[in-house]
Amino acid sequence: MSPILWEIAPGDDRGILVIRLAPEHAAIVEARARALGLTPESFATRWLAELLEAEREARRPAFTCPRCGRTSHNPNDVRERYCGACHVFTDDPPEARGRG
Repeated sequence: MSPILWEIAPGDDRGILVIRLAPEHAAIVEARARALGLTPESFATRWLAELLEAEREARRPAFTCPRCGRTSHNPNDVRERYCGACHVFTDDPPEARGRG
């Protein structure tokens, strides 16, 4: 399969993103758009927005509690390694976390 190419349109000061799809990818986009009642262009726009949001979310600092597994993106929780669900700072000694 050929890759999907993303590029900023040369000489365009509006920052327009050009998406060039290989024929096999274009057929997939068209079929999915039709199934949702959308034009291929509007489907591709939504798809790109979802990809960009997923990328942004993946880069956001996060803290996952080793005790309960919940994840927080709150900058204070990340910095302090605090779990709001367990109400503990994970750097506390075990007796302070209720495990002593």
